[in-house]
Amino acid sequence: MLLCFNSGALWTPGSTPKIEKFFFETFGRPLPISALGQRATHDCLRLDHRNVIDVALHPDSTEGRRY
Repeated sequence: MLLCFNSGALWTPGSTPKIEKFFFETFGRPLPISALGQRATHDCLRLDHRNVIDVALHPDSTEGRRY
């Protein structure tokens, strides 16, 4: 399943450590980043994925529903 979330928050790749820290402190495990930036899959799907991260969470999981 592919979900896209666009928030009003300012995002830069430098924000990743802050998000990783929040996730670890909240859920007690590392943030499951599946892609950082543009990958071949994004090229095939014709997605502009520069300066973006993919996080592998099931939307029905506790972490996926929490926020």
